[in-house]
Amino acid sequence: MVHVGAGVGYYSAIIAQVVGPRGSVVAIEVDEKLAAQARENLAGWNTVQVVSGDGCHYDAGPVNVIFVNAGVTHPCSLWLDRLKPGGRLLYPLTFDAGTGGKGCMLLVERQGESYAARCIGFVMIYSCTSLQDPELNGALAKQIGSGKIFSAQSLRRDQHEADDTCLVHAKDSCLSSKLI
Repeated sequence: MVHVGAGVGYYSAIIAQVVGPRGSVVAIEVDEKLAAQARENLAGWNTVQVVSGDGCHYDAGPVNVIFVNAGVTHPCSLWLDRLKPGGRLLYPLTFDAGTGGKGCMLLVERQGESYAARCIGFVMIYSCTSLQDPELNGALAKQIGSGKIFSAQSLRRDQHEADDTCLVHAKDSCLSSKLI
């Protein structure tokens, strides 16, 4: 299990309890002071490793679950690449609302080389220090504001021209209403 945006470790501790003694958690925090506090707070869990760094660049290897606690305009390719078959990625897909990110929690499940996707609820959250594409802000705001974001069924990684099934068409991925 990978937890990106671990802060001081609160959710990492909950995740460690959920995965139990046979599971493991890599808690990644970009802010060194917060990571140091997380190390201290999580010292009692020998199944948790706290890493200071950008969760978009840390390669934890193949994983079953990635949980992101920072708003992004698009998913990190590394996260998608590292999901095992059947693996899940849960992240806040957000646009810049001035006081942080506003959007929806997106659940992505790897199904072979395809990715099923669905929005599971609205969210307001701090924005990620990376994975912010200003050009996607308008499209995200429109799709989230209209509620069309809830028609998402897949996250496409194939190269294709934008069409009417593309909800948010980014460089490396496309949130689509098309069923995979």
